[in-house]
Amino acid sequence: DVLAPPLKHHHYLHHYRHHHTRPPHQEPSTKQQATTSSKSMASPSSPSELPTFHGNYCAAGGNLYSGALNVFGKPDGRGILYRMDTGEADVGTFSPDMNLTGECIRFSRDREEAFRLTNGETGSSIGIQEALQTCKLTEVPPKRSATTIATASGYDQLRHAKTKAWYQYRTLAGLPTNESNFGKNIYAPTWREA
Repeated sequence: DVLAPPLKHHHYLHHYRHHHTRPPHQEPSTKQQATTSSKSMASPSSPSELPTFHGNYCAAGGNLYSGALNVFGKPDGRGILYRMDTGEADVGTFSPDMNLTGECIRFSRDREEAFRLTNGETGSSIGIQEALQTCKLTEVPPKRSATTIATASGYDQLRHAKTKAWYQYRTLAGLPTNESNFGKNIYAPTWREA
């Protein structure tokens, strides 16, 4: 590794940068300049233009959000919030601090009742089919509460060996390794096509 000279000697620093970043007397190519300028033009000018992602966000109390995430991995958009303490599932648009915005739907613990929510406040009861139509889900969210989650069993050598074998097999077979050996995420929302 080449270390840069001390910053107190400006002349030496200029000499170092000039001779160690590109060959002498070679200017950046037109292609490099075009790439650099197009990157600067493509950068978002406001947070609303940042890309969104889809995934899960689990809060300290066990509440699980599944849906649109911002670049920081926080809820930001349409999704489902599974409440661990009550077993209810809220479907709607969420802010990064996991607060509902606008009109949303809350499914009961047993998923046999649904209620309208406005900015987090419970409103009138509606039928399950109407709730699915309103929140644009294809099916009722799966049940999730303290009683439906398996008890943690700690480290298991056999489970570890099976998991390792799964990813080794997929790597050797040239298959994508982003598919979990535990199967599909059942908590991810399946939205109706617009």
